[in-house]
Amino acid sequence: MFRSSNIVQRGFRLSLRQYCQTTFDQDIIDLFRGCQTVFDLTYGDGHHTNLLLRDDRRRVLALDRDPAVTDRFAKIHEDRFCGFRGKFSDIPTIAAENKEKLNDWFSECDGILVDFGVSNSQLKSSKGFCVGENSPLDLRMDDDGIPAHKILLYSEMDTLIKIMKAGGVKNAKGLVTDIIERRYLRNHIQTSEDLYELSRHCFSGSDAFSGLNCETSLRINISRVFLALRMFVNNELNEMKFLIKLAETVLNQGSRLVVVLHSRKEEDYFRRFLFCSTSASSANRKWNLVAHFREPSDDDDYISLLSATRL
Repeated sequence: MFRSSNIVQRGFRLSLRQYCQTTFDQDIIDLFRGCQTVFDLTYGDGHHTNLLLRDDRRRVLALDRDPAVTDRFAKIHEDRFCGFRGKFSDIPTIAAENKEKLNDWFSECDGILVDFGVSNSQLKSSKGFCVGENSPLDLRMDDDGIPAHKILLYSEMDTLIKIMKAGGVKNAKGLVTDIIERRYLRNHIQTSEDLYELSRHCFSGSDAFSGLNCETSLRINISRVFLALRMFVNNELNEMKFLIKLAETVLNQGSRLVVVLHSRKEEDYFRRFLFCSTSASSANRKWNLVAHFREPSDDDDYISLLSATRL
């Protein structure tokens, strides 16, 4: 069910341990109560979709960019369900190619659910999301684009610093300097373990990670390194912007966009994008945003549940 931006590794714990799944499930049920056509745009292992389909008056359109998702779609035998593989920005193409089938789905959509981050299935995919497995540093949620280890190998220093800063990484310049230095030594970063060890060595020598809570601060900053790379590799910020524009187009007044986020940085971006085109005047507001749950205050096992109601 849960997606995570925190990389599962030494000392990293799953958000599920911090938050009762039964309570979370009930929150999802309550937030979509009365909704008849819901889009679950991060299908993952199908937990949320199956939860939503418990209401026999509701139908669910599912989407996921994971190449293996089509096999999971096949396990749901419901006329009230349809699933497609793709990312948020693929939705217009999917709608156009399936116009006759999906026209009324889009016109009647009154709820959208998105769980940002990495699904449990992707954590098991040996693409570097799980550091403990010492997997190749890929970090792609699908088979498109450039894998993370090539980004680290070929990108200019300024580009890498910008990537790291976008993920909230402290001492980004120091880390990138060490990455570039390894290029000259022909000791390229190839695996999640390589990046973890290099990050830990770099940050351990910084004054920013000394003091009482140094181990927690160090762990959080390393998780942000992987978050920053993952967001860049998968073009996640542009996809997030597209999702919000899509929701503005598809959802009518009173309909709801529900999102789950697993890092403070991602939540900051979501809030910024949600209101970036909205005037300060309350008369021009498009969304009413409510935070239903956040745990904890920093990025260590962070999880946040937000709902935005269309005005």
